[in-house]
Amino acid sequence: MNGFDFSGQHVLGIGASRQGIGAAIARAFKSAGAEVAITGEEVAPAPKDQGQFAYHKPDVTDLAAMRGLAGGKAGFITGACIPVDGGYSIA
Repeated sequence: MNGFDFSGQHVLGIGASRQGIGAAIARAFKSAGAEVAITGEEVAPAPKDQGQFAYHKPDVTDLAAMRGLAGGKAGFITGACIPVDGGYSIA
């Protein structure tokens, strides 16, 4: 137990496919009860995280697609992300 309860909340981690800070943050949200989806440039997330999260490899140059990735999921908060690596964010 980490002291935070995100049960029933949805988190979209942008740039969390490697074993860096984005992946660590995604795992922390999951351990706090959140439903977590992650994105990245790789074909699949790091082996440690495969099967742990819904994974998407979006075209980050397509703003409509990025907004749809968050907004197209019931309950996902549009505009929220974990900007890491390339500094991607949803405005």
